[in-house]
Amino acid sequence: LAARIKSPHIVRTLDHGVMESGRPYIIMELLDGITLSTQIDRSPTGHLELQRARSIIAQIGSALGKAHEIGIIHRDIKPDNVILIDPDDEAFVKVLDFGLAKQTNANRKLTQPGAVLGTLHYMSPEQFTHAESADHRADLWSLAVVAYHALTGAVPFFGATAADVMHAILEGKFVPATEQNPELPPALDGWFLRALQLDPNDRFDATKPMLKALREACR
Repeated sequence: LAARIKSPHIVRTLDHGVMESGRPYIIMELLDGITLSTQIDRSPTGHLELQRARSIIAQIGSALGKAHEIGIIHRDIKPDNVILIDPDDEAFVKVLDFGLAKQTNANRKLTQPGAVLGTLHYMSPEQFTHAESADHRADLWSLAVVAYHALTGAVPFFGATAADVMHAILEGKFVPATEQNPELPPALDGWFLRALQLDPNDRFDATKPMLKALREACR
């Protein structure tokens, strides 16, 4: 699935096959960079500068938009799955790990009813309640959580246990980003409020309007 996405921000899949031993293999490009999570951890402030974070989120969004155009949903967007090439300069983003991806127009189901797929803090509410029917808007939720993490150094939904995190996500309440990082423009609170709505119908419906609204909120 990843090999079908035509985007410079998706890690390239060069070949695949089966060895004589019967073990399957995938050959991918070798990336020289660091994960977004490492970049956030290394920041003296514990979060990224506004325009740098916006650039990174825009590049992730561009990759997701190309995937969504051909019916592919990533389902595990998180800072550990984002590599920054030249992180000390103008970071170039590569999105990794389509191991949980699904194709919305595929004939066979890849997700069984009741399955929960993703990484807890970055999972959308529908990935807990009806993962088999979650669509591209689940990726947009995860992208908003990544943006919140990059801009504040914290995740919007948290808890002492996995059950507590799930409860927090399904409740939908979070601290406004500007309370976590007072340097952020107030308009970002409205952007997060829409991007992290419990009902997918109340969120942004595609990456382009989501990223356009992010640009406007960051001015």
